[in-house]
Amino acid sequence: MCSAWESEIAVDIGILGTGRVAQALAPHWLLGGHRVCFGSRDPDTRRAALESSLIQGLGAEAAAGLSWRPVDRCVEGSEIVVVAVPWDAALASLEQLRDGRRRIVIDCINPLRPDLKGKVIDDATSTLRVLQDHFTASDFVKAFNSASSAVMADSHFDQVPSMPICGDNEVARQRVAELVAAAGFEPIDCGDSLAATWLEAVTLLTIRMAIQNRWKGDCAVKWERRESR
Repeated sequence: MCSAWESEIAVDIGILGTGRVAQALAPHWLLGGHRVCFGSRDPDTRRAALESSLIQGLGAEAAAGLSWRPVDRCVEGSEIVVVAVPWDAALASLEQLRDGRRRIVIDCINPLRPDLKGKVIDDATSTLRVLQDHFTASDFVKAFNSASSAVMADSHFDQVPSMPICGDNEVARQRVAELVAAAGFEPIDCGDSLAATWLEAVTLLTIRMAIQNRWKGDCAVKWERRESR
């Protein structure tokens, strides 16, 4: 495994959750020279279960950047927080954001119904808009919601797949775009948080296409463009 992007400045990234999305993204960023902390309700147990598999393919220097903490301490020590927990756990997991410190928060959540025929929240809004209304001191960016965890772990296709992102703070979007590139995707800036509602709808469409065509999780969106004539 190798990262397509490395930063000269190491960033402290806290990932809330230890599921497939969290496990897929962390190695890319560790190989990019960043420090990654997993936030969990039971960090010692999750570390014992997952650490050996996560550090496979990482050199000693990259592996040294991996840590495990309770959720509140993970948020407290992070410059960028990645929300990779189910929607019903998101608000409680982010309570530490009320300390007033400004952070970038990446919302990876798709609030989908169990039957995958819609969202569990109002179609006119998004998890991003709900979260930023609750935690106004932080800058929220929607990203990593439009591909499966399998594709996030290995994004190699004939062409680099696209990853749309959106959020109200342009600087935050730029920083998240760097992490998107580190994970092997082409970041596509969709502008402000209004786009988050549409990105969640794109995910529903992608899932429907995957089920209909038996693609499983091995599919990704690619937006092509050409020069104006």
